[in-house]
Amino acid sequence: MIENAEDFLVVDMFMMNESASSKRDFPKISQKISEKIIQQKNEHPNLKVVFITDLINKTYNSHQAEHIKPLEEAGVEVVYTKLDRLRDPNPLYSSFYRMGIQWFGQKGNGWIMNPFGKELPEVTARSYFKLFNIKANHRKVFVSEDQGLVLSANAHDASGFHSNIGFKVKGNLLKDLIESEKAVADYSGGDLSTFPSKEQIEQIKPTKSTGDIKAKVITEQKLK
Repeated sequence: MIENAEDFLVVDMFMMNESASSKRDFPKISQKISEKIIQQKNEHPNLKVVFITDLINKTYNSHQAEHIKPLEEAGVEVVYTKLDRLRDPNPLYSSFYRMGIQWFGQKGNGWIMNPFGKELPEVTARSYFKLFNIKANHRKVFVSEDQGLVLSANAHDASGFHSNIGFKVKGNLLKDLIESEKAVADYSGGDLSTFPSKEQIEQIKPTKSTGDIKAKVITEQKLK
């Protein structure tokens, strides 16, 4: 799908990192996808690429994301979801965090073992405080001018042996997916001009119904 994108590519991927036990030879999924996006961007300089992700890949700002930083350097609009805008799934802790801890920000060098694996960079105490909110943008979505993928799979090396499902969609559903992703980028401070233009979206052709299945895009607010 990445290789076929020539006009635009919008990706929202929760986990895009190499965190895995060194005792097993996991597939290099995160590196492969990152390099493929950069390659496609280089071959098609006018290709608009937006990559939305979660702060878990930087362990909540304790270090750089090894396979996401190169995307930024290649001209991809990288957006880290502003987690404070999401609902609090852990209200007993999050109320305490919001009133007190969050105002101290996130600075300094890591000195505590990374909760996602000792092979990863050490993290700060503030990263642990943010982690305890158990908030995340868990989406796994790819959208190009031709098709969209809604997945259960993460671009995460240690998830490489997991079973997953995915839906490939076309037509007007792509427009809804783009609007959904644009909303995340908007409240997270992303550059909305890097999304597909109105003209590009209008060129998406509706599909003809050939069966009994109907589909509709619903997101977090409707799901609660």
